Amino acid sequence: MQRLDAERSFATPESPFSAAGNGSPNMTTAATCIMLRSMTAERDIPKGRTLDARRASKVGVSNRELAAGEWAVLALLCEQPGHGWALAAKLAKDGELGTVWSLGRPLVYRSLEILQNRGLVEPTGFEPGTRGPNRTIFGPTAQGRAAVEHWLSEPVEHVRDMRSLLLLKLVFASRANLDARPLLERQRELLAQAVGGLSGRAEEMDGTEEILFRFRTESSRALLRFVDGLLETATN
Repeated sequence: MQRLDAERSFATPESPFSAAGNGSPNMTTAATCIMLRSMTAERDIPKGRTLDARRASKVGVSNRELAAGEWAVLALLCEQPGHGWALAAKLAKDGELGTVWSLGRPLVYRSLEILQNRGLVEPTGFEPGTRGPNRTIFGPTAQGRAAVEHWLSEPVEHVRDMRSLLLLKLVFASRANLDARPLLERQRELLAQAVGGLSGRAEEMDGTEEILFRFRTESSRALLRFVDGLLETATN
């Protein structure tokens, strides 16, 4: 997979995403520590799922690529630490990012759980809730910041994913005042290769296969024009 070198790092100090008892415990103290860790892990996580189900679910998500919504949650936390409620408001259909990618509140909390399990975010404090328990504030770890920096540096490989992932990358790059031209240039290379490989092959197909192939071809060409337009605007 091709990579893009961002001109500014999310981990650097000037970046808008930069982070600003000797004895053995007795059984009561140990039990209290375990309880507190459990309460912190459970806070801000949707109800209705058992602990066993949650532990089992970690296996299925530990090795896969993060989904678009999970990247959005992580990138937002790199901009500013926050709790699930505030993140859900930004990712609501009428929120700041809703027109690019929307995510319901349960999926936002699920994303936080996945990101925390992977060591990409961690609790940084609490905020009193208007109703109910305190809300856990999450912030990115050093690993989480590096992951976002890397994610923003690579073009989207598949045309089918560009509607979500490419737009998210461009939006977050813009919000962080990053130069998107390196990303766009590498994205253009991939699109030009895709369009070149598709040209002239429709005549070899018919029926459903031809319909799908033509749709893929025209989608690739439209995305190429879109990227060319952004590059032209960024250059002028």
